[in-house]
Amino acid sequence: MQTPQEKKEKKMIVLMDSAVAYEVSLQTLYQRNRGEIIYQNRQKGLILLKDGFQELKIDITAPTKHTAEILISTTMDNGILKKIISFIKHKEHRFLHY
Repeated sequence: MQTPQEKKEKKMIVLMDSAVAYEVSLQTLYQRNRGEIIYQNRQKGLILLKDGFQELKIDITAPTKHTAEILISTTMDNGILKKIISFIKHKEHRFLHY
């Protein structure tokens, strides 16, 4: 059984540029309305969220011009992590079929 402070990480590649991936990630956190965004930097591709003693970090890099790598690190429960990943993948799917 995981303790509340155990860190979990998930890395994924999405078919959108890093600027779009950043905006989608930021909107995901706003829509989930969980905690407070304590730091955001578009140029560095970094978003930090805090909810009490729990934290979530999204770090976005650009392996290619048209893809982004999103690394999500969190001490929050797996349910939140799964919802964030699901929302980002859903947005990616919608962009690809636009």
